[in-house]
Amino acid sequence: MLSYSLQGNITTAKIVGYKISRNGARKVDNSSSIKSTLNGRSPFFKFITNDNKSITTYSKVLQIFIIFNYQINEEIKIAYKKEKPEQAVILSLKEIPDLVFILFFGILSFVVGKNYLFKNEN
Repeated sequence: MLSYSLQGNITTAKIVGYKISRNGARKVDNSSSIKSTLNGRSPFFKFITNDNKSITTYSKVLQIFIIFNYQINEEIKIAYKKEKPEQAVILSLKEIPDLVFILFFGILSFVVGKNYLFKNEN
């Protein structure tokens, strides 16, 4: 993300839907079921590049917490590389809690697994 913000272009985008992952990534305009409302949702967003090209893509970061969800038509800051605008990333503090949560459980799994595999049998 830091590489994109330092070497790429920064612009604003608008949330246009949410990603569902059944049979590949697809965009839905709203969440109609209670189950999907209570889960975090990765947003689809749309922006215009400096070359006046319209791009619609989605966040690759897993959204876990409902309190950090994005709303339809919410404006966000994004960064993208000129060569690959489809790989844009969202520059928002809403992305950080999910990353920290996943990192924490990854480290915890590593520590527990290491202790389980390499037990001292004294």
